[in-house]
Amino acid sequence: MRNFLKVLFILWSLFSCTVSLFSQTYQAFQAEKKYLIERTRWQIGPFRLFPRIMLKNIGYDDNVYYQREEYRVKDYTGTISPEIRVSVLFRNILILNFKENPEYVYYVHEERERRWNNSLSPEIKLLLFRRFVLGGSYSYQNRHRRATSEFDVRANEKRSVYKGSLFYETPRLTLLGVTVSSERITYEDVTLPGREIY
Repeated sequence: MRNFLKVLFILWSLFSCTVSLFSQTYQAFQAEKKYLIERTRWQIGPFRLFPRIMLKNIGYDDNVYYQREEYRVKDYTGTISPEIRVSVLFRNILILNFKENPEYVYYVHEERERRWNNSLSPEIKLLLFRRFVLGGSYSYQNRHRRATSEFDVRANEKRSVYKGSLFYETPRLTLLGVTVSSERITYEDVTLPGREIY
């Protein structure tokens, strides 16, 4: 009996840790609504706009193509990444979000490494009976990058993620819910466009 209780306690502890860690990625409906109202930069009719621009990965790359010492190619690089998030609140029961993030990767000398990457993600949250939040989202990314050390060159990585969720929220913003997701990742050979790398 003691062994059974120990196993039960360990499983409960692991489940509790997993749930608490996972729940940190979810933002409660009321908290997100408050954030949108307080932090809106620009508003055009019902549309709340959150623009930003980032400069990333600015520096010197001493091995652009991941080759051995004698074949190394060196170059300066940088990425400009503008982003726009548009949100709509409807009657305190519905939040619609859309985010678009194109970015341009620039190399000074290696022109073939210059590229536009893109990601976009629409999302919906619906408040039901003042406590239940039904959510759904889709995200798509198309990036030119070296996914793992097994790739000798950068490939076009295409990633599609579908998510659905149902959460119960208490007045104190304690959350209990379930999220289901499906993710598909493919890599396209840049030397043979349209052909996937498996």
